[in-house]
Amino acid sequence: MRTADIRALNEYHHWANGRIPAALTQVGYTCTSGEPRSQIFWQLLVHIVNHGTQHHTEAALLLTGYGASPGNIDLHLSPLGQTNR
Repeated sequence: MRTADIRALNEYHHWANGRIPAALTQVGYTCTSGEPRSQIFWQLLVHIVNHGTQHHTEAALLLTGYGASPGNIDLHLSPLGQTNR
């Protein structure tokens, strides 16, 4: 991870700590194996976003390989991202 990324995550952590209720700072969940776990909210949020990015990239790569590229998959350029203009 780059220094700039670590700095940005640290800044988000400080920002979020002042806004997220104490009950949400540690989130409990159950893994697909049935094992209970908990994680700090902002770390879980970053993981969810990154994991989604991984799947979007894999799907775009597969589609492109079959000659059916989805085109630009950036949210701000997609029809969904254009609805807020």
